[in-house]
Amino acid sequence: MKIRLLSAVCLFIILLLVSLAWLKNKNDALAFPEEFTFDNLFEYKNGYVCQDTNYNSVFVACYNITYYEVLGTSKPEIISQLNTEGPGRFWGAATTELFWGSPTTELKGKEDLDCSMGVKTVIILPKHKSLDKLSSDLKHDWQTMINALTMHEINHHKIATQVAWDEFRNGCPNVPKAVEKFNDLNTAYDTETLNGYYEGVKF
Repeated sequence: MKIRLLSAVCLFIILLLVSLAWLKNKNDALAFPEEFTFDNLFEYKNGYVCQDTNYNSVFVACYNITYYEVLGTSKPEIISQLNTEGPGRFWGAATTELFWGSPTTELKGKEDLDCSMGVKTVIILPKHKSLDKLSSDLKHDWQTMINALTMHEINHHKIATQVAWDEFRNGCPNVPKAVEKFNDLNTAYDTETLNGYYEGVKF
């Protein structure tokens, strides 16, 4: 009886070591960096799907920009239109959706993956329809604000993408919690920057 028990324990230990070695080799083979690389971050156009940016379609991240029109030719007119035509009470907005499921493709060396994930963000920004009618100073102020607002909204996308990336690297154990996390982080980002005001979103 003791010999059988000892054999069973030894077999269990061997199987455990083999499993740990397999998991280590799998993770080493995937070699996903801790920080998501935004070098390939890009905008997708209306009517086009979010294209592959990383790792053979098992993780994709992209954003789409849509615009509302502004026509004012004076600062008060422009501010009034930004306040009334913008999304909600904001001049710009970013809404992110997270998609996940079983991998549809195999990665590089055909390693097994726990999940695939896609991050898509729709960004809403103002676009002035008659920039040529603005004075040079007003045009400069407008462009400075637009650049800051665009960067602010893309940063929302980056925050969501990094959280999604962390979830993906860990095998997607709790995606709803990841969504809650990036929503909380984006709320904190807006609070910290006063919705981008401290980053230059002012006019």
